[in-house]
Amino acid sequence: MNREDVKNILGEGATEEQISAVLDKFHTEQNEFKTKIANLESTVNSDKDAIEKLKGYKTQLEEIKKASLTEKEQLELEKKAVAEEKEQYKILNNSAKAKQILAGTGLEGEKIDELVASIVKEDEAATLASATLLATQLNTLKENTEKKTREELANINIKPNPTNIPPNSDKMTWDKFSKLPPAEQEKFIKEHPEEFNEL
Repeated sequence: MNREDVKNILGEGATEEQISAVLDKFHTEQNEFKTKIANLESTVNSDKDAIEKLKGYKTQLEEIKKASLTEKEQLELEKKAVAEEKEQYKILNNSAKAKQILAGTGLEGEKIDELVASIVKEDEAATLASATLLATQLNTLKENTEKKTREELANINIKPNPTNIPPNSDKMTWDKFSKLPPAEQEKFIKEHPEEFNEL
């Protein structure tokens, strides 16, 4: 194992002292095992127990190597978790900025949350561009609707509909009825049969 291997295991933030400490410990343990293995190999040619001990030390050395790989895998998982948290933070931050842009459109509550969720991305510039475009479209729609409504209200004819009853009169009289054109008389009879019977 060299400094580069240790740096890969510990990550880019590892200090030189940390790297040196890990390397020293690894080499010390490795040298101890090598010494033990060398001593055993030289003293036991036919001793079966010694051979079994030698195998045990070799197994321990393999387990140490496996443990260092597991540690590396754990560091990879931690890096992945940090990256996911960073992405979530960006999305939350961009959501807040998008809501701020859309706040002036009159939308609120669940409606604004649904819109924000549909446009928010990890990329802040893209999110803000989408939110600004949407806010502009909503404000334009609102202005056009208000303008159209004002125009329609301005063009409403508020004059009362003419009736077959002459102005300045509360009640139809036979004299007034007889002066009406025949079409108006017929219309009055159809629309006001009781009043006509009282004439």
